[in-house]
Amino acid sequence: MSLERLIEMNFRKFTRWLPLLPAYLLSLAPSFNCLAAADAPSLFPITIAEGGRYFRDRAGSPFFIVGDSPWELYWQLTEDDVQKYIEKRRSQGFNTLLVDVLPYTDWSNHLAATDRQGHKPFLIEGDFGTPNDSYFDGLKSMVRFAETKGMWVWLVAADVGSWGINAPAHGAVEGMWRDQYLQNGPQKLGKFAEYLALKFKDCPNVAWILGGDRDPTGIFWHVDEMAHAFKRISPAQLVSYHAGAVSSGKFFQWEPWFDFNCAYTYRDPYKEVWDDYKRMPVKPVVLSESGYEGENVDGRGGTPLRVRRQAYWAFLAGACGNLYGSAAWTLQPGWQNFLEAPGSIQMGVFAHFVNSLPWTDLKPDMGCSMILDGVQEGTTQVLAARTVSSDLSVLYIPSPRNLVIDMSHFARAPIGKWFDPTDGSITNVSGSPFSNTKEVSIMSPERNHAGDGDFVLILDAR
Repeated sequence: MSLERLIEMNFRKFTRWLPLLPAYLLSLAPSFNCLAAADAPSLFPITIAEGGRYFRDRAGSPFFIVGDSPWELYWQLTEDDVQKYIEKRRSQGFNTLLVDVLPYTDWSNHLAATDRQGHKPFLIEGDFGTPNDSYFDGLKSMVRFAETKGMWVWLVAADVGSWGINAPAHGAVEGMWRDQYLQNGPQKLGKFAEYLALKFKDCPNVAWILGGDRDPTGIFWHVDEMAHAFKRISPAQLVSYHAGAVSSGKFFQWEPWFDFNCAYTYRDPYKEVWDDYKRMPVKPVVLSESGYEGENVDGRGGTPLRVRRQAYWAFLAGACGNLYGSAAWTLQPGWQNFLEAPGSIQMGVFAHFVNSLPWTDLKPDMGCSMILDGVQEGTTQVLAARTVSSDLSVLYIPSPRNLVIDMSHFARAPIGKWFDPTDGSITNVSGSPFSNTKEVSIMSPERNHAGDGDFVLILDAR
């Protein structure tokens, strides 16, 4: 079966049936606690595949991360709203959620914050040695519900917070929870991690993320104590770190507890992913954060094009997944509107495109060696990946341009297809199939279905 036919069939199935499934499941499961054991065979635990480049599920199949970042999901919403949120994301093709364990807020006192049942995380405010079972039992119910929906949940154990994010209004001068890291000390943080590890040990869909928006400067030993506690008690659950707009691998690549890289940057994220891909020892890399849809943190906008571009860039630079983010992450009034944002729907298109390819065989072509002209740079940079046998190449073109491609890299004449990343449609490239003995000029289409100029070029000589 041709690659074009396979992608079209998968995408049609996705658009026809998946949107109907959540409503049916919702009618069967009105609350976390009364949900049946599972809707489908469990994907979990997620492990690292041989060679260290990507993840695999319980059956051994490659698991490509299509993630969302509703950091404050648990404590901000009612149980019913959490369920609806997860159902929606599942219906759109997401399979991973990044969620804060502890309240993290820019607009109130994080120490006094509670979940929607009125439970604080600690019996004594800010004391990591006094975890409140009622709070964490509620969080565990959410995690169990997510498992039945095929969601891998990355729990951020105690978000450090970016520098001064909550100061001076609420006194978090060092950033969210970092003040409490320093006040409690490494040993007490380690005991807190032990508590979490024991509480969630029987949840196979959990991974632990340490840090959060901040480099480990000044709290390295706190992080180390927590990491070792998780690995000692729940070794099957993977552990990583989320740093401050840089890759976590810069700090922990050699640590035995550090399982995968969280690449994070707002500027042309393929560069950070490339760096992680080249790090030794080899570990999977995920683009864990970049620009959010509907936000403008760095002055570069939060358009669907931006979040789409980030996802395809990361994939072709060697990432085995991408975490999308939107302005819904704060769960403030109106958050529901962002659940239907174009970028979030297009992440489902992205997921089905990637999984229609032999993506584990693709390797980043960091120098775009096939492209003789038209690569450009920065936010218009073309990225490419190809199989080791060079019989399949995938290129993401962020904006219209003429490409000059050396087809002699292919053993046979390649067939060219344009893939529209906004609606999943596929069209033939004019002049295809191409001779594999010469250079070919290809002009990319001017506009996709959404009115933007980005397209994916597939060159297939299999």
